[in-house]
Amino acid sequence: QIGFDKKFSLLAQEAHLAKNTLLSGFDLLLKANFFQDKDGYFYSAFFHISIGMERILKLAVVTHYMLTNNYQTPTIKQLKKDFGHDIRTLYTESLKLLPIYLHPNAATPSSTQNDEALIDFFTEYGVGSRYFNLNEVCEAKQDRSPLDKWLEASPYTQVPKLM
Repeated sequence: QIGFDKKFSLLAQEAHLAKNTLLSGFDLLLKANFFQDKDGYFYSAFFHISIGMERILKLAVVTHYMLTNNYQTPTIKQLKKDFGHDIRTLYTESLKLLPIYLHPNAATPSSTQNDEALIDFFTEYGVGSRYFNLNEVCEAKQDRSPLDKWLEASPYTQVPKLM
């Protein structure tokens, strides 16, 4: 049995990892460019951001579970069964926690259509497209690449129109 102090240290390490994974992803996304042969940065950015999002949302779910279950943790099997790598499900579950933990004077955040598109993109990436390159090499299913999906879905991608 791991004591509470050890669990706290592990949760703090996980929070640090989630933070750095997200920051690395954002840094890589800023370096990514379709027109300078730097599209590989997109794949790395998507990978880091999807993992960072998943981990920070799992931290919210796990810590809430601990707070409502006498500091007992969910099992790995529970986490995999209930959430897997599904960012949308984790996000939805985390939104349910807002009324519990949001400061009474804080405004409830609202999500925009752009936010929802990004959640959908990273959910699909986390559960489906993360292995696109290897899947295409091994089976060549001719699926659209994550880069194509990013161009289509992301409100933040500005691609100049070619004449």
